[in-house]
Amino acid sequence: MIVGEAMSGKSRILQLLNDVLNKLHVDEMQRITRKFMIEKAERLNIPWKEHDRQIVCKFKDPKLENLLRLKDEEIKIIK
Repeated sequence: MIVGEAMSGKSRILQLLNDVLNKLHVDEMQRITRKFMIEKAERLNIPWKEHDRQIVCKFKDPKLENLLRLKDEEIKIIK
């Protein structure tokens, strides 16, 4: 509960707290997804690299790129 005088910043504090918690959640999901993708690439022996903060196939190979792509079931596991 937040109490205080009118115009003292209560709503702003709540908004900032919400923004920080959302950013922490997004950062954690990105960290978990990155780790999952690296483990998947290594398990499938797919050469990988990091590009724009994403794990991608090192070579332009549609078959390998498709194998590395996250499936709906994997997204559910990550979440």
